[in-house]
Amino acid sequence: MNEKKRRPMLYNGQAYSKSVTKGGGGPDKAMPYSFDEAKENILSQIEETRDAIRQMPSDSRMPNEIILSLTLHPDFSAKSYYPDTLFDSSQVKFGFEEIGSRIQRKEQVLDIDGEKKTQTISSKMFFLRA
Repeated sequence: MNEKKRRPMLYNGQAYSKSVTKGGGGPDKAMPYSFDEAKENILSQIEETRDAIRQMPSDSRMPNEIILSLTLHPDFSAKSYYPDTLFDSSQVKFGFEEIGSRIQRKEQVLDIDGEKKTQTISSKMFFLRA
């Protein structure tokens, strides 16, 4: 007897003829500041930091480096928002080197319908050597 090889048909097989596209993880996150606002804030904070460093007595600072703290916006504190454009653990970028990090928690008092409630806001703080 001559046995034929069985070849079953797939139901809706045409769906498998196209490449699969991965769905998104929800809508894009809204940015808390526009690019121009963020740029202006960062530039003013850099200038304030420079002024503060210049005003420090020379015996209160190291001669060739400073330690800075950088705090991310609370909405962007997940691990996926690591600021690798500023620094990377394998190399030094822009003269910054990450030397540590921690969670920063702030208590915020909200007045809701005459009732005061406290809310804890967490954000990520990085310590940098420059």
